[in-house]
Amino acid sequence: QTQRIIQCRSVLQTEQGPAEFGIDALRDEERAHDFLTLHQLSMRLLGCSNPDEVVRVSLELLRDRVRASVVGFLWSSDDGQLKPKLVIPEDAFGKVQLSNELTNLVTREGKAIWIDNQQLEEKTRTAQHYADAICVPLFHEGRTLGAMHVYLEKGRFRQTDFDMSIPLANIMTVALVRSRREYVLQV
Repeated sequence: QTQRIIQCRSVLQTEQGPAEFGIDALRDEERAHDFLTLHQLSMRLLGCSNPDEVVRVSLELLRDRVRASVVGFLWSSDDGQLKPKLVIPEDAFGKVQLSNELTNLVTREGKAIWIDNQQLEEKTRTAQHYADAICVPLFHEGRTLGAMHVYLEKGRFRQTDFDMSIPLANIMTVALVRSRREYVLQV
């Protein structure tokens, strides 16, 4: 199987071009709905003081919105290694290996990537194939906090799915930083 990068875009807001969810975006019904969804996610995450809840709420919303087969999150451990934190649906955790190659690529480049014909690494026991994959790194103050993986078993993601993944990951990053600080203060 060959892999083809469909799109690659910086996740750092200062490097992005025109605002993806500006006033012009509100004229398009689907993008306006995405804007409202991101706003509601932001409001919900303001009430989350547990980092695990931030990840779960964000991934569940993204999975539903883009109709993904599997979503996952790799979390930066104390030693700086990215380790699987959560896979949804949960029964896919043992069956799916989040691609280290894809994670390394996005964290090294600092860009979200959308790839079609994503073949999982040979290390997996079952030869699972995903038609499309989106991977978005989460950065804060120049440090990698994690990476979000989104897989579609059949069909193709739409441009709006990729467009939605990046601001969702940025909102998730802010919420994770805040909730981690709050969690440390509580302990």
